[in-house]
Amino acid sequence: MNKREELREFLKNRKPECDFILKHLREQYKHLGRPLQVLEVGSNCGAMVSWLATDRDTTPLLFQTTGIDSNPGIIQYAKVLCNGIENTRFFQNDILQPTLFPESFDVIICLSNTLGELSKTNPRDNALLALAQMHILLRKDGLILLEVSNEKYMDQHEHLYHRREKNTFFAADSNASHWFSKRELLAMLGHAHFDPLGPSVPCPSPADSEELRKLDANWLIAARKA
Repeated sequence: MNKREELREFLKNRKPECDFILKHLREQYKHLGRPLQVLEVGSNCGAMVSWLATDRDTTPLLFQTTGIDSNPGIIQYAKVLCNGIENTRFFQNDILQPTLFPESFDVIICLSNTLGELSKTNPRDNALLALAQMHILLRKDGLILLEVSNEKYMDQHEHLYHRREKNTFFAADSNASHWFSKRELLAMLGHAHFDPLGPSVPCPSPADSEELRKLDANWLIAARKA
């Protein structure tokens, strides 16, 4: 299996996220009447950026897709995987201190509970700072598309983590995963001057048992810059 095939295989398990993103890209394209500048925060290996830039449904909607991640190694890996794909670019960048130009993007995508993994010590403060920075990076009427962990689902996974402190789990390697209730998240979006677009959308994990899938691993939420 080559690298591109690996990316496609990975995306098979992200269909709910892809469908959600495509729906909102189409609506944003119609709303603005022009191709979109899209940013993915926490782009990891570049799978989502690759899909956005090559899928026949998404490419007519886009002008350029940018991926940022704070890990320089993973950014280099993404550049290799996506080499030759037009209208894509990757930068090592920290969403808490971005060096990108303000008002550069029409849509910002932030998946895989990245918002809850920005800090081990001040998760809420850093999530608010990240949302504020996204607000600055978005153009007028810009959208953010978020995926955040479901607190009930996380409770069922406590045994997979080294220790727990309130709403944060710590793995043995010290990586931390914090989750916010929907009420908390909506309050943070309002504080950062975003207006949610409709209710959140449940997103199950295909790797889980049928019982855990009923809890829905994550929530997908869209909000517009106020």
